[in-house]
Amino acid sequence: MEKDRRNSMQVWAVPLNGDNMNISNEKKKINPLNIFFNFIKSNFYYVLIFIGLIIIVISILEYIKYRKIKQIKETSILFYQSLEKVDLDTINSIKNLENIKLSDSGFSILASFKIPELSIKNKNYIQAYNEYYKIAQNNNIDQLYRDLAIVHAGFNLIDHIDQDRIKDLLNLIDIDRSDLRSHLYEIKFLNLIDDKNNNELNELSEFIQNDPEIHNSVKDRVKKINEFLFIK
Repeated sequence: MEKDRRNSMQVWAVPLNGDNMNISNEKKKINPLNIFFNFIKSNFYYVLIFIGLIIIVISILEYIKYRKIKQIKETSILFYQSLEKVDLDTINSIKNLENIKLSDSGFSILASFKIPELSIKNKNYIQAYNEYYKIAQNNNIDQLYRDLAIVHAGFNLIDHIDQDRIKDLLNLIDIDRSDLRSHLYEIKFLNLIDDKNNNELNELSEFIQNDPEIHNSVKDRVKKINEFLFIK
């Protein structure tokens, strides 16, 4: 009886051991690493091409980055050399600045403002005005730079060009929405002086004095000029 029971247990043990082996083999088959390596082996050629493309793309991006840094360095050197040699070779310096102005770099804006400054230095006031006007009309740059061009033109050219040209510049923007509205209103006031329209000057002066957003320094200058004009 005992012998029969042992034989029965041995008979049941065989299939159980077989099941365990099958489960172990199944685990090996579904092992993620095995799946990954099998995929690599079966698609080795395509994987190699994929890795090669990644290396090429990274190399191209690094080359573009290198070229851009190199271009910025070359542009900066050319910009400062042009400023240093402007008195000795004005024509070539302005040509270099013109080329920099057309470049896709941070020095483009600097060159755009430097060109009219050199024109003013050489007393080419209309040419300077035209350069400032181009900046003020350029929709591809930030509005602040456009407003700044008008401010530069206003203060630098107000005594050298017709006041209608200054008005044309001011009409390009909405002064009340500008970050430079204080200076723009000051230019507007200064530009009215030649009209000798006391009522209009007074109205604008009062507006400037009562506007809380206009700088106190501007208010003081306008007030002193307005008082001087009426005493005179």
